[in-house]
Amino acid sequence: MKRIFSVPDIHCGSCVMLLETLEEDYDGISNVKVDLIKKEATIDFDESTISPEAIIKAIKKTTNYEAVLNAA
Repeated sequence: MKRIFSVPDIHCGSCVMLLETLEEDYDGISNVKVDLIKKEATIDFDESTISPEAIIKAIKKTTNYEAVLNAA
């Protein structure tokens, strides 16, 4: 499943790099693509392994930024 998460506080390349580590650090996340201009992360994940809510918590834990799931 691919979903877009809004991360309004990202502001630089380091933020992008931190978000991209999610796929290495969390089972079930297979790809993270960050758009710094839109302040969004498009994340491919296996919903049987990790939920969107768990991804939001992972974003908070990894970056200390709040995230919300964009409406699909």
